[in-house]
Amino acid sequence: MDEDEITISSGWWTESVRHIPLSSVIAFEIRWDWLDRWLEIGTLEIQITSRHHINGSRIRLTGVADVETVAQMANHYLQRMQSKRLVDWIVPDRHQEPGMLSHRY
Repeated sequence: MDEDEITISSGWWTESVRHIPLSSVIAFEIRWDWLDRWLEIGTLEIQITSRHHINGSRIRLTGVADVETVAQMANHYLQRMQSKRLVDWIVPDRHQEPGMLSHRY
């Protein structure tokens, strides 16, 4: 996981790699069942936007060690990306400083 995307590698016999842009992520959720808690692992659900589903779709990453730390890091990256996009939307001209916005009435 980095600031722009989530990379998921899976597979035992053949390797499969999936890249999910962080800009398509809506939220992260943590899930545990009783066996997960005993093994100190968890499931991280990634809700992403989708043209085919009104509520988006979900990707489940099961067996994640220290899932709480991973979710905190993922939410931190998501909030930073959303804040950056908001600033870019409010201040489209990159040459103007955000503190020097003029308001017209």
